[in-house]
Amino acid sequence: MPVLKNVISSRQRIKRFITGTPEMIRQTEEIYRAVLGFYLNVIHDNLDKLPEWDRNSGTRALEKLTVRTEPRTNRKTGEKFGGNPNPLYPIDTVCPKFPAYLRRAIIAKAIGMAKSWYSNYQRWLRKKERMKARNERRVAEGKKPISFDERPPKYPAAGNVDITFYKGDFKNLSLKTNTIQLKVWDGSDWRFITVEVKPTSHSRKLHLDDSWEMTVPSIYEKEGIFYLVTAFEKKTNVIKFADYYLSKNPKVLAVDLNLGRKNRAVCALVGKDGTVHKVRHIGLAACNTTDVHHLLGLIARNVSGLGIVPKGHRPCKKLWRKVHAANDNYAHHLSKRLVDLAVEWGAGVIVFENLKRFRPDRNKHGSARMRQKVGYWLHRRVIKYTMYKAKARGILVALVPPRDTSNRCSLCGSLETVRNGSVLKCKNCDTLHNSHINAAINIGRAWFIREEKRLRQKIA
Repeated sequence: MPVLKNVISSRQRIKRFITGTPEMIRQTEEIYRAVLGFYLNVIHDNLDKLPEWDRNSGTRALEKLTVRTEPRTNRKTGEKFGGNPNPLYPIDTVCPKFPAYLRRAIIAKAIGMAKSWYSNYQRWLRKKERMKARNERRVAEGKKPISFDERPPKYPAAGNVDITFYKGDFKNLSLKTNTIQLKVWDGSDWRFITVEVKPTSHSRKLHLDDSWEMTVPSIYEKEGIFYLVTAFEKKTNVIKFADYYLSKNPKVLAVDLNLGRKNRAVCALVGKDGTVHKVRHIGLAACNTTDVHHLLGLIARNVSGLGIVPKGHRPCKKLWRKVHAANDNYAHHLSKRLVDLAVEWGAGVIVFENLKRFRPDRNKHGSARMRQKVGYWLHRRVIKYTMYKAKARGILVALVPPRDTSNRCSLCGSLETVRNGSVLKCKNCDTLHNSHINAAINIGRAWFIREEKRLRQKIA
């Protein structure tokens, strides 16, 4: 059975140092960044080997280049063998007495940062080559070449990286006394200090039980105040799609999102045999998008007088922040309602239409195109938030192709239909449907049809 991980994080202010001092945290931060920068430089000197490295092979290779080890002695012959007495880049010159587990964690972080830069750099090179080939075609056609102004990504540095305490660097976390022990450098040796954090309103609402496990905390300083960021992880066993399809009486919650001015979603509980058990309309009056459309109108009016907007200039920043905040609030509220409804109805899968590749109509311009663009963005955001909320409750989320879900009659399957607003009439069986309920039913049945095809292909 697959295991899905749900992670939540909380930022808490360090109230006081029970043992140790803030200066120890600052010294540890300096050492941490120095060692991270050292390994980033070592990787930069060996960039030709970076594509071949993963976390394990890269760690072994970098330790061989930097860590000094004494040769071992054969007990029978007395001969010495192995060891690495003269590494090419000795880490002792940067920090003697550096803990091995913290060193390996920093190596893994450095490899991740370098690989991220490397992939971005290769992407930049490919883009540059495509632009070069395009300019050659333009010159051959007698057109002016297009200048390539995009700068290459900079190699990462350890300047503002926060301290991350990995396993072995922290212990004895107490949610009752709000204390934790962290391993830091006291000026002469590594030792544990105890700090007390001040819980925030968010951390009080988490209600963490024994099933949650803390992963890796980190510390950063802002305006002389230290903050501890803790991440808690909960593993949940989730059944596979195929296993749930073969289970007894599977049901799915099919959702047709109508992200217009009324802000509603139509949900249908669909069974394996196509039976529609329940239907519900979800409306969120408190999150009405009328204000959002008003804001979009203001943005369109302000931008219309600017003409060609210069590259890098973003007009109406405050208005756009309000639009994103309102849409984000709606996506959180709606996703929570959908997950709660799936739990209430006993559905193991929530099914949406896959509109990720949909883009605004090119024939639309101005505020109409902008509204359509924001609607697609909101659709994807609702699905994203539903995924992580459902994962914590042991519910799967699936996406099905949107082909003919709105035009197909859910009673006879005919495509000879006529739609007039929210009414869909089937010419084949003369049935009148609510177009949104009809679409939701077709979405749920599309998931069962797809799983049936996958099962037959697997058996064949």
